[in-house]
Amino acid sequence: MRAVVVCVVVALAGLSGCGRPGGGPPEGVRPPVVSVPAPVPIEGQMDEDRFWSLVEGTTWDGPEQQAALVRLRLSELPAEDLLAYEKRRVDLSNGILTWRHLAAAEVVMGFTSEDAFTDLRTWVMFQGRDVYTDFRSDPDSLAGRGPTDDEQLGAAEDLEFLALDVYRARTGTDMLDLPDYPLYLHVPSGEPIDESNAALARRYPKLAARYMRGVDPDGSPADGPRAVS
Repeated sequence: MRAVVVCVVVALAGLSGCGRPGGGPPEGVRPPVVSVPAPVPIEGQMDEDRFWSLVEGTTWDGPEQQAALVRLRLSELPAEDLLAYEKRRVDLSNGILTWRHLAAAEVVMGFTSEDAFTDLRTWVMFQGRDVYTDFRSDPDSLAGRGPTDDEQLGAAEDLEFLALDVYRARTGTDMLDLPDYPLYLHVPSGEPIDESNAALARRYPKLAARYMRGVDPDGSPADGPRAVS
């Protein structure tokens, strides 16, 4: 249904992406995407409670301010905990890499590329534990707490790369070169969902009421992406 994109990431220090104002990874470049077994448990330094403590309370003043605040919190961690944070972040992102979550993303934005789906998962995660947990168990729950425009989802890339930037600034080396750097899963789990807009609206009525106003019910996500509004 979607092409597999295999990316090589070159993480540079800075507030945002390299090739974009401010330095950092180039636009669209992500950690490698491969097929891997179920995630290995993450030891000690970054259990879920600690991860969420680094994310909670950062959304109050917009995407740029959130990235700055999370960066500040990460800068206080030792290098080994930055890697543990990244493992936890990727593990949580993989936890909502399912066909039913992808179908929900298509209700929000129409055709959803691999990168766009990663952005949405990252955005959901950085809204905090409650939003993430609710979305993981019931994708339709995002209707009242979802993104309001494409800019919000685009800003999720900065959040995705923060630990890489802080680690490079701290150590002078790339976290991506570590043998145990975490990897995104390659294929969504569960059963594929390939349905018309009308069928998706029945499956996710709350999301459809919020994001599919004026959308042709006889069409499908394959018709192309839609702006989030």
